[in-house]
Amino acid sequence: MSILWIPVVLFFIALVPSAQAEELTLQGVIQDTSRNHLPGVRVLVEGTQHSTVSNDVGGFSLPVTRANRKPLVLHLIKEKYLTLKYIVKDPEELAKPFLTPIIDNNGLVSGTLDLSMSHAPDGAALKYIIENDRDPEDKKLDDGLYQEIKKNFGEKDKEQIMYRTRFPVNTDKLKGVFLISEHGIGKQMMESEIFWDFADKNSFALLGFTGNPIQRGIYPAAKLDEIITLIGSKLSQAELGTVPVITFGHSNGTGFSALYAALRPERTICWISYHSGSAAQLELPGVELSPGLVMHGTKDVWLKGQDQAVVKLRGKRGALITMMMEYDVAHWPKGAEGKDATFKFITNYSQASIDIRLKDGSNELLPLEKAVESAWSGDRYDLKKDGRQKLPIAPAAEYKGDKKNANYLPNGDFAKIWQRFSLSGK
Repeated sequence: MSILWIPVVLFFIALVPSAQAEELTLQGVIQDTSRNHLPGVRVLVEGTQHSTVSNDVGGFSLPVTRANRKPLVLHLIKEKYLTLKYIVKDPEELAKPFLTPIIDNNGLVSGTLDLSMSHAPDGAALKYIIENDRDPEDKKLDDGLYQEIKKNFGEKDKEQIMYRTRFPVNTDKLKGVFLISEHGIGKQMMESEIFWDFADKNSFALLGFTGNPIQRGIYPAAKLDEIITLIGSKLSQAELGTVPVITFGHSNGTGFSALYAALRPERTICWISYHSGSAAQLELPGVELSPGLVMHGTKDVWLKGQDQAVVKLRGKRGALITMMMEYDVAHWPKGAEGKDATFKFITNYSQASIDIRLKDGSNELLPLEKAVESAWSGDRYDLKKDGRQKLPIAPAAEYKGDKKNANYLPNGDFAKIWQRFSLSGK
């Protein structure tokens, strides 16, 4: 049986001691890393015959004897979770250990909501939103045209959406949330140990969505904010609705990641598009107000002008876009190894963006101007040459290439990762 050692922050209340004989009643509440209360966890006290099983809300209570004020050692065991060896330094206080699920869907909180398809703007509705922006001077899309959309295009039926979320291990203060359309590889991202580790390191929640009214884009952003806030309230994580976000979408899921960034740049650290289904998804007014990572495969049948859309974003709108052309890759990552390499690359970009856009490790989002202070630049991939290409990089001030059309690279460390990934795919 594998034993996982995890440093655990404890929150306590007074228990019922018997000071003379050190006969104590140990109490605790067991949760998983997504803050689910865990029933059916077997709790054993090392070196004794004492044991119990947590109740339906994760609580447990058992008598223990402690000699010489030594810490007690508990073994917490539950199927599909890593066994935890947990040290109790003061058994007179309430223990709150977290069990880590074996990486699969059991580590995620899930739920469902009903949402009108009117919130999923199709081409005509999106065109109406763009053309009828009431304040074009602010550059971002107008978030207040929903009633007009319903009036002009009709109220559509409701469909069910599903959300899944995971909160970071051993932290009570969120610094951000990674919003993921589970359309395409987003489902695998939500269940990936790579993203779990990234989220834990940065105190980020992961929040994924599936369902037709949401996974390819949702309007207005206020509705998505409302849903996120509702989920946070249900899970006693109120800050979920206010912390900065990173958005991700694969294929037509780019509509999810780019549309929210265009509507909520004041909350967006960066947005990520993986193999978008359409160049138009990359050109939404307002996407230039947040840095963006655009990835595409050279063998993807949907690669139709996305590289030129990025050129326009950079040249005409000054967008801070990082583009990565994945050689010999189609619409999906190339096998399990390629998927993991892609996930690591995305987390590297996300980490660099967090490092330069969140103030001193807090959840205060710095203005976009701060994103260029440590920036490097890199050459564009040449689709005419094909093949793997080692693209020149340099600090932005020293870059000798076409500055207007260069790749934006958040910092020097990521610039080297980006150059290596272009050449090797990993």
